[in-house]
Amino acid sequence: MHCASDGGPPTPQPFSNDLQSTMRISFHMLACLLLATGFGPSAHAGTPRASTNTTIFPLYDWGPLFLNDTSVTTNARLRAAGPILEWQEEPAGRTFSAVRPFHSAFYDPDRDRELHDFLWPIGQYRRLEKESFWRFLWIYGRDKDNTGPSKFGVVALPLVFYGRDADGKMYLALFPIGGEIRDFLFFDYIRFALFPLYLSTAVNDVVSHSFLWPIYSRTKGDDVDRLRIFPFYGVSRKKNKATKRFVMWPIWTSVEYEYPNETGGGFVLFPLYGHLKTERQESWMVIPPFIRWSTSPGFRELHCPWPFVQYRVQGDDSKLYLWPLWGTKQLGPVRSSFYLWPIFGTRTVEKALSTEKHFRATPFLHYDSKTEHGGSTGGGVEKEITGEVTERYWKFWPLVSYRRQGDDSRLRLLELWPLKHTAPVERNYAPFWTLYQRESNGESMQEELLWGLYNRRKGPDGSGHVSVFPFFRRDVSPAEKRSSWSLLSGLVGCERESLRRTFKLLYFLRFSTDADGEPTAQRAPAQ
Repeated sequence: MHCASDGGPPTPQPFSNDLQSTMRISFHMLACLLLATGFGPSAHAGTPRASTNTTIFPLYDWGPLFLNDTSVTTNARLRAAGPILEWQEEPAGRTFSAVRPFHSAFYDPDRDRELHDFLWPIGQYRRLEKESFWRFLWIYGRDKDNTGPSKFGVVALPLVFYGRDADGKMYLALFPIGGEIRDFLFFDYIRFALFPLYLSTAVNDVVSHSFLWPIYSRTKGDDVDRLRIFPFYGVSRKKNKATKRFVMWPIWTSVEYEYPNETGGGFVLFPLYGHLKTERQESWMVIPPFIRWSTSPGFRELHCPWPFVQYRVQGDDSKLYLWPLWGTKQLGPVRSSFYLWPIFGTRTVEKALSTEKHFRATPFLHYDSKTEHGGSTGGGVEKEITGEVTERYWKFWPLVSYRRQGDDSRLRLLELWPLKHTAPVERNYAPFWTLYQRESNGESMQEELLWGLYNRRKGPDGSGHVSVFPFFRRDVSPAEKRSSWSLLSGLVGCERESLRRTFKLLYFLRFSTDADGEPTAQRAPAQ
């Protein structure tokens, strides 16, 4: 339970808690109902166990109908109705619940953070401590502090803007009739009346007034002075920096630079010719923007014609494009290339301690890997590649994907979403088309087919579990010298503990044999 500090307002409770509690109660009620009908767990799985990596036996396993188990990453899980109902709790206390595709909720108590999806992408709610954000279709709102008066805004694009700014001033705008919008995008305020008849904006000290936007505009600031009568004439001056003009845009544009170490200027007579010359660079343009040649000390660039042929070299950086057939670019530690753009592409990022490689064949194949380095990381010393790939991901859309990070790995099919990872899709839709999944964590492994119709697990101590619901189930635990099997969810079954065997018939009848195979009487538990 979250408690407020003394004298302060109470911290709002996450509204996901009630839903998660309801889901857990509903899951256990379903378990009791199935148990009452005779579809009970095997004797080997009849006692709850702690959430550890060695726990591989589900407490309840009724295939796609209901599953109560622990994942290979030690998350406590409840699932029912195939991919529709799910609840998980991590050892750190983070919880996830879903009634797919209608709603999913994630809550992190350490960061006081929660996230909700409602028929994504239709609706979403996010909260981090006191700040919240919500969206329904094209209507969205944000509140900086949902415990009291604070900056907030509600927008119904593009018609209604309503809220309160950081100074506590309320605002309202009805587009295109008129009003004021504050703290929107990068503007301090936007004011308009019968847009585009009148528009005024402000960014810090720079204020603009426009009439019949974008035809007439006047902008003033401490270091800025702009006038625009579009498309006939315009001038923009930045004090001690640059002056730009246009006449009958885009036919004539010019610039004059006044920077301390970069004076000069140039012009463009569109679409014929352009020229720019400063203290450090000179450029020529023919039929701009298609043909351009630029040069400066240590720098060369050629477009001939753009965007089909692009060439640039500057120090260790380089670029050569024969678009869309082939291209390569080196920019600092990043090297990229493409073939038959946008189908094939590669990207390599050289970092101090690792190398990341990416390859795509749009939309069918995506591959990523991360390789750790050894040796020195500075002083210009050559890095030694150890060849240890610590992370790997590949997807062959729409069939299969594989992900490995450290000791954790996952293989699954199908993969109908073409992008690498879209978190709302993973939460709300991916389980519907995940017909088969195999997960491992160190020496622990679990694989499922058809949402648990087939379920197999293996623990690091050699223990194992396999089930084909409702026909067959088998559990083995060498450390406890126990094993069991059952047919038709307990119609016929046997449990072995050391040399003692217990047989089960017709779900309720049980008898045991001792080490010599002789029947033994069933004893009531000691009082």
